[in-house]
Amino acid sequence: MHALRVPIFRYYLAANTFSYIGNWVERLSLSWIAWQMSGSALWTGLVAVGHLIPAAFLGPIFGALTERWEMRRAAIWLNSLLALMSASLFVVVITLHPPVQFLAAAALMIGVPTALNQPVRLVLVSQMIPAAALSSATRLAATSYNLSRVLGPAVAGLLIARFNADWSLAANPLSYLPLLAVFVAVRLQPHAPNGQAPRSLLASILDGIRYIRRDHLIAWCMLVTATNALLARGVLEIIPVIVGKLLKGDSALLATVTSVSGAGAIIASVLASSVIPNQANAKKITSLAALAGGVAIIAAGAAPTTMLTALAIGLISFSATLSSINSQSLVYVFADSAYRARTLTWWSTFSLGASAGGGVLLSSLAELVPFSWVLTATGAIALFAASALFATRPAGEYR
Repeated sequence: MHALRVPIFRYYLAANTFSYIGNWVERLSLSWIAWQMSGSALWTGLVAVGHLIPAAFLGPIFGALTERWEMRRAAIWLNSLLALMSASLFVVVITLHPPVQFLAAAALMIGVPTALNQPVRLVLVSQMIPAAALSSATRLAATSYNLSRVLGPAVAGLLIARFNADWSLAANPLSYLPLLAVFVAVRLQPHAPNGQAPRSLLASILDGIRYIRRDHLIAWCMLVTATNALLARGVLEIIPVIVGKLLKGDSALLATVTSVSGAGAIIASVLASSVIPNQANAKKITSLAALAGGVAIIAAGAAPTTMLTALAIGLISFSATLSSINSQSLVYVFADSAYRARTLTWWSTFSLGASAGGGVLLSSLAELVPFSWVLTATGAIALFAASALFATRPAGEYR
């Protein structure tokens, strides 16, 4: 069964895509303001990845908490809070012109409800559709996100050119309105969890860790996800730094390079959505895509022209997205429903937390040595890690 046959999911997918576009406009605008204000790779990197950092530390706790919530109500409250915080950020920036340290703190604060919202969004999808459509829904949700990675930077570039980066921040709070309307109008089917949840929050977290450790397929997916996020996603998270420091570009080039990155991601998403591999091939694609990402990172560091650098970034995005979609799909489909929220939250924690860590690490190194050296070394490490993961992928079919 295909997920698009489910009306509830179609409404959610459209509204969620619109909201993601607004998120990208805010992220790009805020990062570009930070670069123009400071000229510092480190501070710009911190602003760019600040919204990811809370997920690295709080994600597992939030995942255990959200298993106890009614998902529709949680989605309404969290997205309302995010809209209010984004609106407040816009007002403060245009009226007070705060320093870059405030922008980093604001990104970090917005990251807290964002980290809470991540497992809610993931589990909501599984509650909207029958199990037979779950695999296609996972890939469509990834396509939606990656479509926003193309459209969001393009919209951000137009808004920055027309109004400047400060006023572009107004787009994100408005982008939450259709999504909130869907959550208010839609009624999900009741979801009955399998088994009895542990009585304490700590017991719930530890139980989830034990489940991941004893399931070789899920544990391998987590390792691939963390490696892919730390190296390939870490590069993609600091595109504003690459454009400003390595390419010496302006906001128009930022929009172009980010859109090329998004184009690579959406091609990977469409490919993953149209060709759903069996489990053995999904594991192979996951690790081979990570291998291709290492080659692309080296190419980005060695490229002699801006155009070739942009194309290399597009290839990094393609490979990172293909690896990510397949690993997430394996977790979605093969995680026990009683552990799905916790397992998906750990997947998000590894993905978002490692991306943030990679972005901060690469930005810090870019302050010390030429950025091209940083990218070349990162690509070499990614090649070695991906080769090891390919060699150690679980054999056979599970479940």
